[in-house]
Amino acid sequence: MGLDLIGADIKNTGDFLETDINLPVVTVIDGASGAPDEIILQRKLISDTLTVCEDVNAGATTTITVAVRPGAGDCPIYSDGNNDDLNDPLTLARRERCEQDDVAGCARNAALAANTCDDECVTAYIYDPVNQEGEFFSYMFEEPDASPNPTLNRIYLGDSATFANTYQLANRPIIYLLEQRHYRLNNNVLQLSVNRGNFVSIVNQVADFQVQAQLTTNPNPQDSFNSNPSVSGDPGVYQQTTPWQTLQFLQVDLQSVDPSESDLTELDADQRQIASRFYPRNARSQD
Repeated sequence: MGLDLIGADIKNTGDFLETDINLPVVTVIDGASGAPDEIILQRKLISDTLTVCEDVNAGATTTITVAVRPGAGDCPIYSDGNNDDLNDPLTLARRERCEQDDVAGCARNAALAANTCDDECVTAYIYDPVNQEGEFFSYMFEEPDASPNPTLNRIYLGDSATFANTYQLANRPIIYLLEQRHYRLNNNVLQLSVNRGNFVSIVNQVADFQVQAQLTTNPNPQDSFNSNPSVSGDPGVYQQTTPWQTLQFLQVDLQSVDPSESDLTELDADQRQIASRFYPRNARSQD
């Protein structure tokens, strides 16, 4: 089960992420002195991004302007193909947000209180391509400032969103609907964290978790990949030091605990280990 889940995530890694982005997309963290490894995988939920059309200052934030009409300055494009008074990328983001509850359509037509969220909130990621730093936040609603004939579109942030960094308009920051999945081994339990949330247990009785990256540019397997901390100083954010498109495959090895420590029938060490190679299908894509 654990290997299948990790494999599916590796195959989907990098969905809709452009080749010029500086996000790591794939991070393999080598465990010290043979300790279990960790792997972090990123993908976009929709192909479009939202443009940040104002300075976003560090601290508590409730709204962000993501389009101006007509387009101007650092937000030059405004297109409303279906006449819903929202910029077309925001319409797509709204659709994805409203589908988070697995029910067609949007269940509400107003923002929630800034300190809350519900099943129609989606995790987003604001990213500064100049400083190469970003943060996750909860995006809960969107609306034009007027209807008809709006002059701007804004999104609303939930869960008392607070940013550690300032995102200056001049740096052309953008917003992704980005999913990040982080696997690690903790006390013989394989765990998963989504979008830097709490780790949840997915497989018990795992003794070891090892990951190696095989690149198209190097015949030797790499024990770590894009594992340098980001210049932001956030220990949970990593920078792209090697383009993720150079990945040929990721090899994942799982080993179960010693049967003498469980109720399993005794097996040799090699019978307790399973390994598989997974190929990130988007690594060869230029989209």
